[in-house]
Amino acid sequence: MPPPASEPITSVRYQEPIARNLRQGWLGLNQWWSGLKISGGSKTLILAIAVIFCAFNAGGLVGLLVMAIALYIPYYCVWWILRGPQPLENNNLHRNFASPVRPQPAQGDYFRARRERRHQQRAAAARNDGQPVAAVVEPPPLPRPAPTSRQLSVKQWKIAKRMQLATIPRPSVWGEVTGSWLGSVAVISVFGALAVLFQIGSGKQAQPILIGMIWAAMVSLVTAWVSIGLGKRWQREEGDWAIRSFTQLTWGFAIGALAYLLSDYLIVPWETITTQGRHVVDLPVQRWSGFFAQDGSPLLPAYLAYFPLVMGLVHWWKQVDPLRRTRFSFLSVIWSVIAASIVYLLIPFPQPWGALIAAGTSMAIQLSSPWINPTERLQVDHR
Repeated sequence: MPPPASEPITSVRYQEPIARNLRQGWLGLNQWWSGLKISGGSKTLILAIAVIFCAFNAGGLVGLLVMAIALYIPYYCVWWILRGPQPLENNNLHRNFASPVRPQPAQGDYFRARRERRHQQRAAAARNDGQPVAAVVEPPPLPRPAPTSRQLSVKQWKIAKRMQLATIPRPSVWGEVTGSWLGSVAVISVFGALAVLFQIGSGKQAQPILIGMIWAAMVSLVTAWVSIGLGKRWQREEGDWAIRSFTQLTWGFAIGALAYLLSDYLIVPWETITTQGRHVVDLPVQRWSGFFAQDGSPLLPAYLAYFPLVMGLVHWWKQVDPLRRTRFSFLSVIWSVIAASIVYLLIPFPQPWGALIAAGTSMAIQLSSPWINPTERLQVDHR
């Protein structure tokens, strides 16, 4: 017996209760956020404050995430063995989506019918053998089939758009790149100013914090510029993520070397501005020999190890892609901070500066890069 039409459609992925409830909660949160009757600038300010809060508490948040994953994986294995998802033939997903499709009239039938009618008229006139031919009344023309309009799939739309992006002249591409670079300067300046105010408000000395934030802003800006340049270079095709991650990792060595030179030039007081707290996980690599000084200040090997790993772990080009799903994704910012925190467990670079650089870079490249609204694929006609 087929299920009622009002029955919610669920895929195999979300039959597990916890995952299904998390998905419903996330959808409800998105609906609430979209329905807030506040300006776009106010939403951006709220997001910036939330990102700064998460960056300052990245250690605790990563610890909670690791604990949740450690508890969920055994639970999911037990649930899979005892219950498991329904087999595909018992899943109502495809059956509920099945709907009759009306055949569209083909234009070839229309022209074929017109040719047959003309042949019939000429044959009738030839049979008269010179007799007066009565006026042939042209029958009413057949209705032309109306052009069909259907929605492009996301994959088809992206393929068509990437073919268009490949034809953009090089001067126009450079114009977009320079515009994105200037936009990233504005975003990082605002983000850095807010971070400085929060740091000073927590009771820390202003001068060391200001020096550290200038260093972090400059490193974030360089990272954003490299990511924007690579993203614009790769926007013409999907590409291989492994090759692109390796290319970003290679650029991370240059960013790490530049970050070290800036730190040495600005004389960043790492011992004063580094958050001192208990590590979430006590690893045997908390202090690599030759990576850090006696006071905990990072040396050149620490820069050359930390920044390449962060660059290779985060897919920055996807945040620059004009065909990304939304203009600004808060999940992308969170993942960038989590990736920086994961690398921190291996290379304990001074925090919260590593997380701030990752968050600032993610926000800058998303807000400053061009974006094509994917809803326009609903308006494409096939004639």
